[in-house]
Amino acid sequence: MTQLLLLVQYLLSKQLQLLSYVIWQSEGGGLVNVEVHKFGGSCLKTSDDLTSIYHRLCNVSAKPVVVISALWGVTDRLLRAIEIPSQREDIADEIRQRHLVMSPSLEDGDFTHRFEELMALLVNDLKKLESESAGAAIEHRILAYGEQLSALVVASELCVKGLNARPVNAEDLRLIIDTKVNERSIDLQVSAKKMNRSLLFDIHIPIVTGWYGVDEEGVIRVLDRGGSDVTASTLAYLLQADQLVLWKDVEGILTINPRWGIGGKRVPYLGYSEANALANLGTTILHPTCLKPVEELGIPVILTSLKTESEGTIVGPDLHLSPPSVQAIASQESVRMLVIECGNESNTSSIARNALSQLIDAGVSPWSIQSTNDRIELIVSDKDAAVAFSCLHQTTGVELKMGHLSGVLSLVGAGISDECGDLVEQVSHALAGIELALHSVLRSKSVIHFLIDGELISQALLEVSRILDLRQDSLIQ
Repeated sequence: MTQLLLLVQYLLSKQLQLLSYVIWQSEGGGLVNVEVHKFGGSCLKTSDDLTSIYHRLCNVSAKPVVVISALWGVTDRLLRAIEIPSQREDIADEIRQRHLVMSPSLEDGDFTHRFEELMALLVNDLKKLESESAGAAIEHRILAYGEQLSALVVASELCVKGLNARPVNAEDLRLIIDTKVNERSIDLQVSAKKMNRSLLFDIHIPIVTGWYGVDEEGVIRVLDRGGSDVTASTLAYLLQADQLVLWKDVEGILTINPRWGIGGKRVPYLGYSEANALANLGTTILHPTCLKPVEELGIPVILTSLKTESEGTIVGPDLHLSPPSVQAIASQESVRMLVIECGNESNTSSIARNALSQLIDAGVSPWSIQSTNDRIELIVSDKDAAVAFSCLHQTTGVELKMGHLSGVLSLVGAGISDECGDLVEQVSHALAGIELALHSVLRSKSVIHFLIDGELISQALLEVSRILDLRQDSLIQ
């Protein structure tokens, strides 16, 4: 009941804040409330999805700014075309037909010329790959065609249905990619200065290409897979949007990843730290870096289903409940713990920060990092363990140990790591009841990690989710 009251209080306060989240429309001289709506590839499978998108946008009361991913399966096709020269011509034909099936109006409509132009450019760039001088820039440009073609499909079909929609490419909007860091990201400060806002307000519904932008020289650069979430959150930040809506093919964030085949419950509300934790623990419904921009301004994020009437999951400020509760479980079968023995070193925190920075530069994202007075413990996936060990061995200059192969259960909830005694005992007792050994317990912000035998992770997940009432069929005894 306490959580529900706090949630209601937050939502009421947001309604007041939304009235002040406005931007100045320089061309029209008016005040405009903005909502950003992102539709990913899972919402772009069939023509029925386009009808659902139309109905959703018809019900938006604020100014909609739409962000689009490539049609379902198109990015994979483009990657295959890059990797397999013999299939390039056939794949280009497949992509052409895929878009025409989704939007027959592209054969003879307002966007036909642009569609034919993009297809010709795609075929030409695929041919350029045969040159020895072809580099990453051409590959990035080829991958971006997926979003550009998808934006044409969505804009064309919305126009057929009576809405004033136009595609807006990220390179024309001038979303600037920061290429100085290992993981490509959108530079918020530079984009804020350079973004051509008039492209978003000259038409009623701009359909913006997600996933990519341009560097300072104007060269197209794509983000990590799933990066359309990042494009959407960036626009929400730059436009000070009322809210960001991420439309999905599921009803929201669930307490358990559906890949385990265990019926999890929909989580009605998550704090930013909880959602960030889940995103960084392998929950594919949310990109790991997309929440940072909106969290800075307190913009609410709604993850909900395109096809069904679900309230979805709202992500906003952390609610500090008493006592804190577990909101969801993340899990991984194959991980290893790396231990950095610092001895009498007084700068353990500095070593931990340096270690994390080195791992990120090496393309390794730890599940957890925890430091004490004399040691640092990290959890990394087994596939990254060798790279992480080598990287840390070269950069830390202190003793380093690698643990054996394990699985990990990660409980997520704001504040649970601060008052975890009873929770750890409860989970340990449950694991002992199914004769499963607990190797280690680590804590990080909003998360408690339990290292166990990886082969029994599914069994452990089934039991722990039951006792914590996180399953649809939970029966607490």
